[in-house]
Amino acid sequence: MEFRLIHDSSQTEGAMKRQVEFEIEGMAVSDMAIRLSGLQEGTRIGLEGFLTRKSYRNREIVLHINHFELIG
Repeated sequence: MEFRLIHDSSQTEGAMKRQVEFEIEGMAVSDMAIRLSGLQEGTRIGLEGFLTRKSYRNREIVLHINHFELIG
């Protein structure tokens, strides 16, 4: 299962607050894909996983999800 993730947070770098916003492609397989497919678009979740290239020839980054939990 492939999907787009939107990240939006405030982070501290040195002594400065910084707004961080980006989109990244996500991927889940097996039971994780089934669990994620039950979520509605816009649901806030915390994720754990790893980053890798989309494929051998495609250098785009994809976040493979190993674990998630609902936030809020």
